Amino acid sequence: MTLIREIEFSDDIVILVDELETASSERTLSRDERAILDVVDTIELVGREGLHEFWHSSLSHEQVINSFDLIGASQMVDLFNGSQWCCSCASDRGQLTEVETNHLSEIEEDLDGELSEAVELLEEFLEDFEGV
Repeated sequence: MTLIREIEFSDDIVILVDELETASSERTLSRDERAILDVVDTIELVGREGLHEFWHSSLSHEQVINSFDLIGASQMVDLFNGSQWCCSCASDRGQLTEVETNHLSEIEEDLDGELSEAVELLEEFLEDFEGV
C-alpha cells in the first residue's frame, strides 16, 4: 500500500495525546479522552496504511467509529462503514480480487481529504474539551 497521506497534528494535540497516554496507565479515561486517542491513532494508521489495514488491525473498530462520530467526523464514519467488508476478506491486501481492489481504491480516493477534515474537527472538539 502506498502512503495515502502523512498527517501532522498541532503541538496542542501531540501534547494532549502524550498526557492522555500517561493518564491511561493511572486511571480509566473518560469517553471524550478515549475518543481523542482513538481518532489520532486511527488517522495515523489509515493515513499510513489505508482502510483495509484498519479493518485487519487489533483496534476496537466499533469504538473507533463511535469516536469519529463523537467528534463530528460523519464522512469518516461513512468511509469506515463503506469499507467494512474488508474485515471479511483476505488479510493480505495483495490477495484482494480485482473488483475488491478497485472498490477499495474508490473509497480510499476520498480518504485523503477526509483525514484533513477529521483533524480540523478534532481541533474544534478540543476547543470545548476540559480534559487532563
